[in-house]
Amino acid sequence: MVRLLTQDDHVKRDNVRRLIERIERREIALRITETAISDLVYVLKSGTYGLTRREIVELVRPILALPWGHRAPRTVTAVTGALSRSAHP
Repeated sequence: MVRLLTQDDHVKRDNVRRLIERIERREIALRITETAISDLVYVLKSGTYGLTRREIVELVRPILALPWGHRAPRTVTAVTGALSRSAHP
């Protein structure tokens, strides 16, 4: 996911993009965990990328909207809400 969002490795970005397309077409069902989302946010905030909370919200929200299999809706609501609240000064 990091490579898709940052586009700093085109081969990995394209692989993830194809995977996302399969998820969107519901050809496959994957699970995303709260830990995976937290790790993604942490990496995007880190010194390497140093994105603001607002930038992270804009990047992560579409990923959370994907039809992930076996994911509790409250997970998406909680993470999106927390990111949105923390994006405002």
